Amino acid sequence: MKTKSVGPFLGGPFLVSRIRHEDERGSFEMAFEFDELRTQVSNFPEIQQINVLHGVKGSVRGFHYSEASENHWKLITPVFGEVRDAFLDVRVNSEFFGVSGYIDLTPADLISVVIPPGFAHGVQTLSRSSVTIYGTNIPFRDNNEKAFNPMKSGLDRIWKKPEILSARDEEAPIFPANTRIFEFPNYNQEAQF
Repeated sequence: MKTKSVGPFLGGPFLVSRIRHEDERGSFEMAFEFDELRTQVSNFPEIQQINVLHGVKGSVRGFHYSEASENHWKLITPVFGEVRDAFLDVRVNSEFFGVSGYIDLTPADLISVVIPPGFAHGVQTLSRSSVTIYGTNIPFRDNNEKAFNPMKSGLDRIWKKPEILSARDEEAPIFPANTRIFEFPNYNQEAQF
């Protein structure tokens, strides 16, 4: 596993490359290896819960976040279909407050995305359906997660049509600033790392 920062953020989201081993039986890859990741990111916490998101084309989940003081980390790994993984700097004192980015991923990219504290996260299914593994260091029942409406303050420019939202996300507060957005090309292991 290797890590690479995403965008200009100091202490922001980063990508984790994975290695796939293949033979006549099929393939094997480690979706997550705590000790290896901890050697590269010394403050990466232990994952406490693994969730599985099943999405339909156009479905958007997010932007969800916790206050930076909650130390809430997320590890997102697409395992079926194509997803757009997006993040937004919500750290009020950050020079990048209001900067958002996204990356389109498929399982073939062998890339996971890590969202550290202080960033809101969203994901959209781009293919007919998708399955995404979502690890977190705070169990769902214990988190103090909040949300921003993913279609306001210019954030709607991130998503592809159609857009399907939950009532929670439609009714979420509006992010208090206009956002700047950057996109990353699809990555593959050789080009990215």
